[in-house]
Amino acid sequence: AHFLNFLKVFSPFLFIVVIEYIVGLCGVGIPLLSLVQFLLGVLIGCVVSQYYVDFGFVGIGCCALIYLPLFATATASLIKGCCCSFDISGEIFYFIVSGKGNGEAVLKEYTLKYLFLLIPVITSSIITLVLYRLFSHLFTFLIV
Repeated sequence: AHFLNFLKVFSPFLFIVVIEYIVGLCGVGIPLLSLVQFLLGVLIGCVVSQYYVDFGFVGIGCCALIYLPLFATATASLIKGCCCSFDISGEIFYFIVSGKGNGEAVLKEYTLKYLFLLIPVITSSIITLVLYRLFSHLFTFLIV
């Protein structure tokens, strides 16, 4: 049950990271990277607004107390990943247009950067589950 809860919290951000990674490997991916950040904003906005619609200001308090660390950490990590994706996408585009590259193997380094970017997202997902466990008694609508 704990692993399923972890997947429920972590998988939307993993999905966005995978999209961001793949778009970064595209030579014309730079315009699409803005859409990835838009997708993240829509995801967070939908979660918070749904809590507000269903539970009012108590739902906003729940989001701030339980989900805010995850949202902040995931957003910072995804923005950092977006910067890496901009760089490699620009290099690929330059190679496609000019036929010249700097001759460095960048895929391994790029992949490692993304794997390291997952560490804070995984950690904050676990922290979210701990916060849920600690504070769910304050919000009667969370108790299952």
